[in-house]
Amino acid sequence: MKIKNIIFSIYLIFIHILYTESQTITLTFNGTPEIPEQVIIENLSNNTSTTLIGTNVLNLTSVSIFEVDKNNYKIFPNPFIDNTNISFNINESKKINILIYNQLGQLIITKTKFLHRGENIINFIPEKSGIYLIKIFAENFYQSSSVICEKSTHKNPELSFSVVNQRKNTETKSTDDITFTFGDILKFTGIYSNHSSIITDSPTSSTTYNFEFLSCIDFENNNYPIVKIGSQWWMAENLKSTKYSNGTNISGSYIYDNNSANEDIYGRLYKWDAVMNGAEGTNDNPSNVQGVCPTGWHIPSEIEWDEMRDALGGWEIMHGKLKETGTIHWFAPNNDATNESGMTVLPGGIRFEDGDSQYLGEQAFFWTSTDDLFGTDIENASGYTLFKELPSASYYIYTWNLKTRAQSVRCVMD
Repeated sequence: MKIKNIIFSIYLIFIHILYTESQTITLTFNGTPEIPEQVIIENLSNNTSTTLIGTNVLNLTSVSIFEVDKNNYKIFPNPFIDNTNISFNINESKKINILIYNQLGQLIITKTKFLHRGENIINFIPEKSGIYLIKIFAENFYQSSSVICEKSTHKNPELSFSVVNQRKNTETKSTDDITFTFGDILKFTGIYSNHSSIITDSPTSSTTYNFEFLSCIDFENNNYPIVKIGSQWWMAENLKSTKYSNGTNISGSYIYDNNSANEDIYGRLYKWDAVMNGAEGTNDNPSNVQGVCPTGWHIPSEIEWDEMRDALGGWEIMHGKLKETGTIHWFAPNNDATNESGMTVLPGGIRFEDGDSQYLGEQAFFWTSTDDLFGTDIENASGYTLFKELPSASYYIYTWNLKTRAQSVRCVMD
């Protein structure tokens, strides 16, 4: 038991040292067929950014931006029955790590969670009475506390999170001055000629990134950024073309609420028949239905959306990886959004048969090439819907909507 306690203490010291070091790393950007003319770097974790023009190298220094107001760090109640709360203030939105050990030194919970600036509360529910050690740490921050559970009626240990008071960032930061701490998610947009390609990563050492510049341009010369998820290339913006690739007008294409400003942000909404352009419904992979998509691209089937879902880790965690961060376009709180896929999904809403538009800012509706799989209702077709947080988790599900309703479109490369 003494040996175990010594090892446990050494491990705590190692964790403390590990998360108080800083380091400078070098990011280099190359491209196929050419080096990017410019690279936009966005820190999705703290909303800072910079742009490289005339160089393809960025020296990135990890800075100490994650701090806890220790005067406001508190646990209540302690001792406790069933559950207790750990409350603390942080001055920057950040991923933090939580480890909880029982009195034998056994790790019973490990969790990494993106928390927003301001006062956060972690609620801990143990499975039985005893003494527990709770460690909360990140870059340049380490805090540990012991709690005593007198009685528990729960079968499994649990953690839940809530933001009590989210602080506004009063610090003025230039868009040419990116700040970075290890664990932050960075989005790189490489631009070459009229092509743009997206890569996301959380770098921990010097890295070289290679953009693939592939054509995704519609008849009206709208250039769409692209991103690779698994083995698939996806459009990273919603389609906004009013013409098919042969120049024919698309009948069944709409702007949300007839507001032209929405088109540039959310793209256009399309009826299913307009999306398919005369093709029959299919659930093949690939669907081979070009429909409204640019040349070289097609409407994804359900199976193709499933492939993307699996590449992102499944239903339970994919939604946050798809959504744009912040509350400029998504309604608050949007806490779970990381956009680490680079898809930057926006809530473009839906247009009903009577012309009424709804759910802008709340839901993202996307058509698939798959109509009713069972042949029981030919008026419906399949789509994916991504919801805003309700209230603590987003949802990403299949939906069946009438083909006469208009929804957003994302295309996948042939």
